[in-house]
Amino acid sequence: MFAVENLTTGYTAGKNTVKVTEEVSFQLPAGSILGIIGRNGSGKSTLLKTLALLLPKLKGELYVKGKSLSDYSVSERAQLLSVVTTSRNFSGILTGWDILRLGRHPHNGWYGKLSPTDKTILKEVIEKIGMENLVNQLINTLSDGQLQKILIGRALAQQTELILLDEPTNHLDLHHKAEVFRLLKTIALEQNKTLLFATHEINHALLLCTHLLLLHEGKAFFGTPKVLAQDPIMRQLFPQELVAFDTKSNQFKICF
Repeated sequence: MFAVENLTTGYTAGKNTVKVTEEVSFQLPAGSILGIIGRNGSGKSTLLKTLALLLPKLKGELYVKGKSLSDYSVSERAQLLSVVTTSRNFSGILTGWDILRLGRHPHNGWYGKLSPTDKTILKEVIEKIGMENLVNQLINTLSDGQLQKILIGRALAQQTELILLDEPTNHLDLHHKAEVFRLLKTIALEQNKTLLFATHEINHALLLCTHLLLLHEGKAFFGTPKVLAQDPIMRQLFPQELVAFDTKSNQFKICF
């Protein structure tokens, strides 16, 4: 169980504290997929990074298994929570295998020597992400979609109960977006992991996710896609003359 209570996100600018989203609360059982959605600038990435403890929270608490996430040690958190960010600051001399094996670091000690168990886990991950024929290529030769699979694979190799992803389909074409979303759904269903991801792909999130967290004007609206689809907030999200929400299909449509 992952729980968030009265969380306020934001940042400090000089002597001023700027709040981005206030009083966020929700609970997720294992196997859930939460999509964090909203307009540009609504605070999706800020919230995700706060949940991952990459940014300090202004207020509130995060709980995993009934215990505050901040009360776990760094090594314990590394075995509870993994993060896939939009950063691509990797050396061009690294291969996909080099990136994947980093996921075993929380389990195999400082020197990172792979045990037979580690190698078995990595082999299974490579098969899961479908990268058997490309895993030994330099990462600067991989497409965006292939590299994204490697990064998700690294999180899988980490064997955490929670996986947080920031814009997992950013810069991908429709084919690779579909592959990544299908992979995320498979991970949640087959491995009973809890996934949280921030995304601009609202229509895809409405189809894929078990739960949604919609951020709008500093407030958060939590619920299942079916429940939120009936909430008036969905029709207020964008200018109706440009982007309308169809309650029959539960999808946004561009108005020409």
